[in-house]
Order: sequence, then C-alpha cells, then structure tokens
Amino acid sequence: RRYAITDQLDDFTDATNIGARNAILSQLHNRLGDFYLRTLNQWSGEGKSLIRVMGEFDPEFCTDFVRSFRTAYSSDSNLEILNLATKILAPYGGRIRDGYYSSAPNDWRGDSV
Repeated sequence: RRYAITDQLDDFTDATNIGARNAILSQLHNRLGDFYLRTLNQWSGEGKSLIRVMGEFDPEFCTDFVRSFRTAYSSDSNLEILNLATKILAPYGGRIRDGYYSSAPNDWRGDSV
C-alpha cells in the first residue's frame, strides 16, 4: 500500500493536466484514508463512509484530512497533501523510495561510446 501511495504522490507532484490531477487526488483520498485507519486497527470505508469512520475515530485528524484535500482541489498547491501523506506514512517508513537513488552504470548511458 505504501508503494501505491508513493507512486500516486509522484504522479500527483508531476501532474500538469487538471483532469489527471483530480483523478489522482480522488484515488489518494481513499488510499491515504484507508491506510491511516487500517494502520491504527480501525474499520475503514470509501468516499463518504471513509470520512464518517475517520471523523468518529479521530475528529481532529479528519478535519485536517478534509481541509488538505479541499485545498488541493481548489488550488494548484501540492503542499498540504504532501504534508498529510508524510504525516500518515512516516511511522511506517515514509514513502517507499524516500532517499533511494540508483545511478545507471556508465556503459548504460547514451553519452558513453
């Protein structure tokens, strides 16, 4: 689940098309909310039931969650969603590829002849 969320966060950060950005946000809404609840051994849901369950379990977090998505949908800012995802994923190792770097061998590069 962390990998799928990481992959979508990367896509979200790079998205320039508003339609693609909104589609990614929609998927992130369910994935991040589900991950948050399940890692805390809580029931989950999708869409409006996800928000209901989250609000019953942790009203303060739910308010932050809803605000972050509202901001992302209504502006070009990625900051609140990225901060929210960091907060949710941090106790479990963060993004899958955080800090990962792999350099291609010189003989794989196009500039080596």
